[in-house]
Amino acid sequence: MKPTNTPIILVPANPMEPSPTNSQTLLVNGGVTILAIFALTYFSKTLIDSISKLVEVWQKK
Repeated sequence: MKPTNTPIILVPANPMEPSPTNSQTLLVNGGVTILAIFALTYFSKTLIDSISKLVEVWQKK
């Protein structure tokens, strides 16, 4: 009996989902960061306005 050279091909049983590329991950994280900056800017502005109104009322007393 002669040995034969049979190529073996390995195939995963559970094909993996393609993971997002680094650029996609950075794009999503960048978008979240920009939204967070806008939210902080808005709330900081409203907080400063509220504090200034409170100081005005306090100084009138």
